[in-house]
Amino acid sequence: RSNGGTDLNNDLMLNDRLPFRARNSINGPGLLPIDFRLTRRIHLAEKHTFELIAESENLTNRLNVGCSIAGCCRITARWLQPMAGASATIKRCAVAASQPTPFAKLRSMLICPVRDCQQALAPADRRLLCPRGHSFDVARTGYINLLQPQDRRSKNPGDTAAAVAARRRLHDRGSTAPLLAAIANLAAPTAHDVVLDAGCGDGFYLGSLAQQSSCQAHGVDISVPAVDAAARRYPSCQWIVANADRQIPYADSTFSLVLSITARMNAPEFRRVLRSDGRLLVAIPAPEDFIELRGATRDRVERTVETFRPAFNLSTHQRVSTVADLDSASVLDILLAIYRPLQSTPPTATRVTLSLDLLLFTPAD
Repeated sequence: RSNGGTDLNNDLMLNDRLPFRARNSINGPGLLPIDFRLTRRIHLAEKHTFELIAESENLTNRLNVGCSIAGCCRITARWLQPMAGASATIKRCAVAASQPTPFAKLRSMLICPVRDCQQALAPADRRLLCPRGHSFDVARTGYINLLQPQDRRSKNPGDTAAAVAARRRLHDRGSTAPLLAAIANLAAPTAHDVVLDAGCGDGFYLGSLAQQSSCQAHGVDISVPAVDAAARRYPSCQWIVANADRQIPYADSTFSLVLSITARMNAPEFRRVLRSDGRLLVAIPAPEDFIELRGATRDRVERTVETFRPAFNLSTHQRVSTVADLDSASVLDILLAIYRPLQSTPPTATRVTLSLDLLLFTPAD
């Protein structure tokens, strides 16, 4: 933005030319401030580098500038010489621009959730349309709400915004990093995988796996606050609001890997959307998970294996456990994020156990 400025919208593309007016300096070279504002939302933790090129008839300035995103990407560059009649180009973003937009990947993958329709959804502007005319808007943060009225049991189903924020703070502190590492090791996603996380929550596990492996990632959850949080932090993944307990709004045999991480389990739908050579990873709380806060729970492995028979065969079972020394604020976050805490007394700093049983299945047929 210069001399009044230009605000850019979400349709900004690489190599777009951004005209601006530059004041001539009669007294020789001086500082010309140029401030570009991108309203596009990007992962808060990423550091992006853009190359700005300003050109005039007889002078070209190039400058690499970094941005630390906080809801939007704001770049400020100062050219060291005045630029009469100049224009500027955003040449590249080293992080985000290398990935295709999730919206461009959707053709023939998503299906219409309207009862008795299930036709393929296709992108059209900022909407998805089926051949019967059912339309679904893409939210400003990039997710798509396909949840139908008959598929919700309350006005605001799923995790609350407070629970989502608490769980994210727990992830951001690094407490769940050992669990993520074990899941990544067992699932072993690659850049060739198309991955579904059914009950994705705030997107931590799927988004992290996508960043590590460059897999094509799709997350589904019934909670709008959870999916919105996932879309804001992991924009290179596709995020859908839907009830995976009823129907997963994807076409048959779409995915090579399906994840269910401490989430509900829908064996028939998992099998329908999973390829015949695919794999399913289910993570369930182990008996000692958060034992200090809610007491010991029963072993769920055998019951879970039975849930997925006869559609799936168990291939591998691993138990992963870690401990975290948490302050009182972190303990409160866990109490907000989990079900049935042992007691409601004011939280105090304590050492907490996190433990999951990881079950890797393959299709039986």
